[in-house]
Amino acid sequence: WITHVEALVDEFEGPDPASPAYDVTHHMDIFFCERGVTTTRQYSVSDPFTCSHDAFMASGLPLNMDEARKQQLEPLIPIVHPSCIMGPTYDRGAGDLVCPTNAAYKIGPSTATANEFILQNHYLVPKGYLDRYEPVWDTSGFKLTLERVQKATRKEEMSEEMSASSSPLRTNGPRQHSDYGNSMVEDEDERERKPLGSLGINDYGLFYPQGEKRFSHAYDIGGKDFSGSFQGDLEMFGEIQPVMVHLHAHSLTKSIWVEHLRGGRKIGEYGRIDAYEALTQHQSYFLLPEEDRQRPILPGDSVRVNCVMDTSKAEHAILYGVSHDTEMCAALILYTNHDPSSHRNYNKGNLVATCTELDICLNPPETTSKK
Repeated sequence: WITHVEALVDEFEGPDPASPAYDVTHHMDIFFCERGVTTTRQYSVSDPFTCSHDAFMASGLPLNMDEARKQQLEPLIPIVHPSCIMGPTYDRGAGDLVCPTNAAYKIGPSTATANEFILQNHYLVPKGYLDRYEPVWDTSGFKLTLERVQKATRKEEMSEEMSASSSPLRTNGPRQHSDYGNSMVEDEDERERKPLGSLGINDYGLFYPQGEKRFSHAYDIGGKDFSGSFQGDLEMFGEIQPVMVHLHAHSLTKSIWVEHLRGGRKIGEYGRIDAYEALTQHQSYFLLPEEDRQRPILPGDSVRVNCVMDTSKAEHAILYGVSHDTEMCAALILYTNHDPSSHRNYNKGNLVATCTELDICLNPPETTSKK
């Protein structure tokens, strides 16, 4: 099990004594992969194009694309094998990802897509970097806390107990875990972990007009393509249960939340931050309230991601992107009722996306080209 994910991010001195320390790591992703990603001849993970375009991932077309266009474009999408899915992530400002006490990421040979791993770092340097800053060598990465899936034998347990009893740091109480906005206490002997599944939800077709003090954007993710992304889990459990969420946007976004819809009607939420601030702890994964952890996603359900942003001081219309002066309106949902051994999950990856402005996705313009 991966139970705890800590980002280790390098910091550097500013260009002059008055400048604060800075980092160049905008975000980092761990990808869980089938065997062979480092030896396959289909692609090279060290190739810049492969890395920057996630060419090691299976992918699908935007869910809102019409069927005629899907039939036209789907044959052009390469079949990727071996392929990867997105695992734990870090965005600038986030705290540690601490899994719930009864769940964690399962990795290793018993899983379908977590036998090899790729670490992908995305860099975003301060504006004016080439003119004011010296080059740096970045070694940022992750520290992963692992736990054995198979319970230790009694002989091993006795050995560990004897070793621990001689240590002055031993405590007899339950171990304390904490994450953003939540504390979890547990007795390790009572813990039974469940595998965590992961779904990324995104809109690549954002268009936020400039000059708006409060501009609202929302998009729905649902239908058979949504349920099909975790088909193996539905066949095994009949439902999936969200337990944690990471809500992600950039500096113009002021509020973000995810609604749970059934039959087109809102029945609850899967995470909300009303006073959202980018580059802070708001980038962290957090445990959902208990009532939301008791309300599963059923076949036919959908989710709606909502973002409210302030573009009143923007110099141009704002589009989707991962650089300066761009925005995102996304969510990463961690859920239980997941079968990591199933090959029926994530056949088109675990990133499920739409394109509200479909023409922007098909023919990306310059940021200032659409008025």
